[in-house]
Formats: sequence, structure tokens, C-alpha cells
Amino acid sequence: MPADPVMTALVAGQLRGGLRLAGWEAADLWLASVAIGANLGMGDIAGYTAGRTVPTRREYDILALALNEQLSDLGQDHPIRRWDDLDADPR
Repeated sequence: MPADPVMTALVAGQLRGGLRLAGWEAADLWLASVAIGANLGMGDIAGYTAGRTVPTRREYDILALALNEQLSDLGQDHPIRRWDDLDADPR
């Protein structure tokens, strides 16, 4: 089944926003996610942030955790939402 384009865009926007807030590049996110147990490649991160592909719920939550850990270190309060908190229907 093809990925929902709205969810794909929402996930990509969350990840890109997190990278921007963290001052990170995709390579930083990849390294941080691998350090906490992800089994992703740089191509996966690039695809997710560009909106070409959508991660699984588990993959996204690991990426959100990695970003939120960095953002917490920078004094921010976990601005990247977990998968279950994403709302693909803004109505």
C-alpha cells in the first residue's frame, strides 16, 4: 500500500524542523540514531527528510528521540512529536 502523502509530508516536515532547530545535518541525525539502536542508512535519512519515503513508526520515533535528546541538551523541551502524536488530519 502506498504511503499517505499527507503523512509523508508531515513526517518530513517534523524531521527537517528538528534538524534546523538542532543545528544538525542529516549525517548528525544518522549518527545519533545509530547510537541509540537504529539500523538506518544515510539514504534512509535523506529520503525521509526529503519526503520521498516515510519511515516506519519505530524508525520515526527513534529519529524523534535522537533529535529531542539533542534539543534537550540545547535547552528545548522535546519539540519533535512522537508518531502517535502526529496529526495528519488538522481538522
